[in-house]
Amino acid sequence: MVILCYIVSYGRSDNFELAAANRHGKQYPQENAEVQLGAGIAVPEAQKLQLKMGREQCDKVKNDNGLWIKSSFPLDKSFYSYQLNIDGVTVKGPGKLFFYGSCRWGTGIEIPARDQDLFALKEVSQNLVRENIYFSKLTNPRKSCFVHITHGNQKNIKILYPVLYLYHGSLEDETGRSRLRHANLILDNLSAARKSILMNILKDNSYAYKHHGNIADYKSSSRAIINLVVINETVPMIDDKFRTYANREHSVIAGHSIGPRPTMRFIKNNLFKCSSLDVYSGRSNHPDTDFINNTNFLERMLSDGATIKKQFHLLFLGLDTNELSPFAGSVGAFRNISDKKGIQYMLYQLSVTSHEWLT
Repeated sequence: MVILCYIVSYGRSDNFELAAANRHGKQYPQENAEVQLGAGIAVPEAQKLQLKMGREQCDKVKNDNGLWIKSSFPLDKSFYSYQLNIDGVTVKGPGKLFFYGSCRWGTGIEIPARDQDLFALKEVSQNLVRENIYFSKLTNPRKSCFVHITHGNQKNIKILYPVLYLYHGSLEDETGRSRLRHANLILDNLSAARKSILMNILKDNSYAYKHHGNIADYKSSSRAIINLVVINETVPMIDDKFRTYANREHSVIAGHSIGPRPTMRFIKNNLFKCSSLDVYSGRSNHPDTDFINNTNFLERMLSDGATIKKQFHLLFLGLDTNELSPFAGSVGAFRNISDKKGIQYMLYQLSVTSHEWLT
């Protein structure tokens, strides 16, 4: 079976444009104004072909030339990992660059939102994104993180900068915030428009496991060790290498999807390190959507709203209107207990978007 080409089918509109992050010289896949992705592939001998995106899959129809073509179901504006299934065999889309998601390197496509100008590449001062490799005594193997370094960092060595520790969601890794979600471009543009201060951003892996000898103990549910890695290795390393303010007043920690699980547990035990907490589309005990019983949630962290107000400069919650289950219910449960305890927070909810990282 030979894959000959990868093309797009024309749905309700001929207004198709090249999708972002296509491989060099590849004309497909493309997107149209009706936010449908039409994809096709020439596999004349195949009996069945499907386009799979998340929980949805779309059957393709083979024409007389052996070309499988059909437009996708309507898509929310977001980033989607996708794959093709040919007679039960999963293959990557040959026209796209690869991204890490679902614990694998695969193909993905961005359905542009109306705010795409926010992360467009513009002629402004560009900050640096640096891969920082380090050895972790706690997890044993070589670890890698990405650091967004403000463009002023090398111009004046006397200036210190705030730092944001940013953690990804389930089945993702430290590459996502720069390669998929354009965190560097967003901050570049906000800084140029004087809507954001200059800061450094750490993007490390949200997973960290104890080791027995040279073998990671993946089955022990020891994800909480990420807290030990952050406090004992990550924070000291960032403060030492990248001229950050080594105090809680200029440090923020944030997480997306299941990212709040390690971040909220970290800040519960290390309030002296960070003064603000940002939670995007998730909370500490995701995926649970039940009412939060404060007697056993984060060791009664949310028991006193007045104390929380003194401890945090900002508690920020972000959510999309078209969130899949259980994310909306999970964040809703956190809001309910916060309202009940008089805990102040800022909520930002973006309409007509799904579980996406740009919110």
